[in-house]
Amino acid sequence: FDALRISLQLDESVQQIRQSIVRIIPSMLDLPIVNLSGSLKDISQRLMPLRQWINGSQRYKSWGEYYTYMRQNKSWADDPCIWAAVMVYNVKIEVIVDSMEGSRIFDKLDSWDAGRTSRSIILGNYHPRHFVATAPLDRPPRFGGSKAAGDSGDSESESESDPRSEEHTSELQS
Repeated sequence: FDALRISLQLDESVQQIRQSIVRIIPSMLDLPIVNLSGSLKDISQRLMPLRQWINGSQRYKSWGEYYTYMRQNKSWADDPCIWAAVMVYNVKIEVIVDSMEGSRIFDKLDSWDAGRTSRSIILGNYHPRHFVATAPLDRPPRFGGSKAAGDSGDSESESESDPRSEEHTSELQS
């Protein structure tokens, strides 16, 4: 979530961003998304409703469990959150993956009937749930950002790890 805050230059707190994104996911469950796993070449064969994403998850047993976890301060973003961020912030998100995959594109699909995205950002991703902010050379990222009242700013502390993650990182958590 912090990677989104930095890349989109948002003045919202990380927690506000998280809540905005998680709040919209239930309304998107029947929207088709591109299944980013597998080797199907034809995009029409890779479309599936977001609702089905939970079936392939080894982390969550239900959407209720997912929502409960994702609302917590220390949760990290994942594919449904990135899809929701596309809608909330009207942004195309390219994720550069640290593997042979190259990049993954998250963007509004024509079948969403939600218009076109008005801007785009690039995030880095080297772990399934660890996104980092990037910035074009002509626009350095703004790491500051105002904090909401009562937000200590350490809800996404660099030294804290996701309790469900097997891998601890010391970079930006999102």
